[in-house]
Amino acid sequence: EMEFVQAQFADVDKNREVIGPNKLHTTLKKFNGDPKLELGQGFVGVYHREDIDPSSIKLALESPMMQTWINRMKSSTSTIATDLEIQSVEFEEGSQQTIKFIKIHARCYTKPDYIKWKNSDRSDQSTQELARNSIPGLAFLRGPSASVLIVIKGEEEDFTVLTVEPCFAVVKNSFLQLPTGRIDETGDFVGKAATELRSTLNLELRELDMVNLTQLAFGNNFPGVFPSAGGCDEHIILYLYQMRDASEQLESWRAKLSGELHKDQFMALKIVPLKELWRVSPDSKSLSAFAIYQRLKLSGILS
Repeated sequence: EMEFVQAQFADVDKNREVIGPNKLHTTLKKFNGDPKLELGQGFVGVYHREDIDPSSIKLALESPMMQTWINRMKSSTSTIATDLEIQSVEFEEGSQQTIKFIKIHARCYTKPDYIKWKNSDRSDQSTQELARNSIPGLAFLRGPSASVLIVIKGEEEDFTVLTVEPCFAVVKNSFLQLPTGRIDETGDFVGKAATELRSTLNLELRELDMVNLTQLAFGNNFPGVFPSAGGCDEHIILYLYQMRDASEQLESWRAKLSGELHKDQFMALKIVPLKELWRVSPDSKSLSAFAIYQRLKLSGILS
């Protein structure tokens, strides 16, 4: 049964309480510091649990991933969010400044529904009707990442490099996926996969040396591929790196890089035939990059 709690809209009379199904936690504190949160229809209230330090809320509101989400909300022509709750802020291990994830919960409505309610008598009936038409407002913010489809040109067929690593969320000890990390401020591909590629293949990847597959596919319409847009903001920029002069090392690499994880090892590399990528990895990044790569080649955009 849907649980209803009392809360306040930011743009409703202060003494007027409304009821909605997108419930917030019952013990919340309002964040009264800076920065204030403006989502395109005026300032909205920001709330958090009592056990979350206000300094973490401030860092969360100022973080790049939150600012990206806020800008998307401001530019939206169809969605309105109110009464934002920051449910958790997760930091990088050993840091209290670098944010890894933010979990938020907001009251979300389509603009036509919200405007209809705003122009109504705002009775309990119209307010409950608005609540019933609310949009799921739970989101997990983690920002963008980057993955690289490495294509090694062989004499008879092409190959690609995958990382093999344990993935707790899907309870797999050896999950094959595209090398993933991020592009830093200098244009370098960095992260654990980048470190493994450098130490094993002596391969250092820079953005200037790679082809942005998502840019070629989508232009400026989308910043990347969204693997789980129903609950997460993450978009992944898919790159292509082609190795055309590595055929001599290919056989030794294939023998060496079997994907086996040894004791105390949390990542390994595996070389597989490119044409088999769609069969050996259920990873959405791998499948998306392979599909875009194939279509760009068929269309003559890539050689």
